[in-house]
Amino acid sequence: MQQEKDYLQREIQKLTLFLTKLISKISGSHLDNVEVDLQQTDHEFQHNFGFSLFKLMDLSNPKILDKLKDIDETHLEKITELLFESVRKAKETDKNSGIDIKSFSEKTIFLLDYLDSSTGTYSIDRMNKKNVLQQNLL
Repeated sequence: MQQEKDYLQREIQKLTLFLTKLISKISGSHLDNVEVDLQQTDHEFQHNFGFSLFKLMDLSNPKILDKLKDIDETHLEKITELLFESVRKAKETDKNSGIDIKSFSEKTIFLLDYLDSSTGTYSIDRMNKKNVLQQNLL
């Protein structure tokens, strides 16, 4: 039983490190490479989670929650951070980055609100991200 628990903890840590790596890749992306880095990030995400993060943003809010229902809260927090960084970086470029900034902002705000309500904890970081994303909706 302890071995199973240890194994699960290691797998959770691996996914957390993987998501952290993707966040770093996007946040550190040079403006000339943003579109390619976003595509590579989505491909790597799809390989590990079995679905495209960016295609997920095309779904309705209830379908997004259904798709993410089995994902650990820690990982969901990292996924929203990845989406936030993707929007932030895409907005910095003058070129088409391949993502709809307004739609991604709306869906990321929805996920941040969901985290606020499902975790029962208030997060200043989430609130700050929502404030930044709401500027994209004006």
